[in-house]
Amino acid sequence: MTAVNQGSVLKLPGYTAAADLTTHQYKFVEIVAGTRTVNVANATTDKPIGVLVNKPKAGEAVEVVIVGIVEVVAGETLAEGDQITTSATGLALNDVPGAAPLMWFGRVLSGGALNELVTAAVNCVF
Repeated sequence: MTAVNQGSVLKLPGYTAAADLTTHQYKFVEIVAGTRTVNVANATTDKPIGVLVNKPKAGEAVEVVIVGIVEVVAGETLAEGDQITTSATGLALNDVPGAAPLMWFGRVLSGGALNELVTAAVNCVF
């Protein structure tokens, strides 16, 4: 798969992988409190810090896009314009307006099917 040209992005500085994340590239990740590490988002109620764009092993530096255009793995079929949130495995899910969990972290720019890479504009700052 070819990564999309990300243009200007804001990345998380100074964090490492809490575990082996080599199979979690392009998934939502969360900060592990008090450790300066990140791990794959593991609940639909998580507030991810961004999307992992490299494949670090435990203890290696992570590249996490907090704000910008990035690819993310779809957890279901997603269409252009869908608002996205995280699944319990870090995948992008459609967050239907007015339905739980009411926390969305991006909007799909180029859709795709389950387990495909979709292009999204993400903002995990707030």
